[in-house]
Amino acid sequence: MIPLPPAPSSTRPEQSAPSMSTATSQRLHVRVHPRTPLTLSRRHGHGPPIKSPHPTLLNQQHSSPPTISFQSSYQFQFSTQIFSSGQPPDPSTMANSVSGVAVNEECVKAFQELRADRKHRFVVYKMDDDAQQVVVDKVGALDATFDDLAAAMPADDCRYAVYDLDFVSEDSAGETPRSKIFFIHWSPESADARNKMLYASSTEGLKKELDGVQIDVQATDASELTLDILKDYTT
Repeated sequence: MIPLPPAPSSTRPEQSAPSMSTATSQRLHVRVHPRTPLTLSRRHGHGPPIKSPHPTLLNQQHSSPPTISFQSSYQFQFSTQIFSSGQPPDPSTMANSVSGVAVNEECVKAFQELRADRKHRFVVYKMDDDAQQVVVDKVGALDATFDDLAAAMPADDCRYAVYDLDFVSEDSAGETPRSKIFFIHWSPESADARNKMLYASSTEGLKKELDGVQIDVQATDASELTLDILKDYTT
């Protein structure tokens, strides 16, 4: 066989790429032509022109990579409750905190005595003097009447109350004694506006602790808090 001649070498001599130190130390120049993209060309070395992303590259000495810094400002707010004793309160007194108002454990205890033990006819609740928690105001014995509950509602301040109403249900089987527990939110027009807002925002938190309440009633004067109105809910 006749050996083939060696392939001809490239007509263009192979050039080594400039080193990183050389490439980064070369001065870049910008040629700007009207209506043409901004281009960069190297004084030394070869290769196609480089498109410039920004005209600030004009006559800059790139001895080190550019540094971009970001400055941001954020404000964070943390809510921390500090107790004067240095210790967190007893969890029993913080059964449910709504709008900064807690439910005292005596409130739940008195309600359980009304619902399960049938010791009370009603329980009246109020905010304590510091408006920090709901506490028991008055308790009506099992033989107390609805008029006793109505008399416990102040004319110029708000209150909560639970009332155990006994009634008789009539159906085809005859008469059946029953009972329902009412939750009453007393908020008279003459009460302080801030107190009314405080009681209104804390209502759901108290009701969550009084498991077993069946009917809600809100009253703003004596005409809206009568025994007949409560009985209407049982029919």
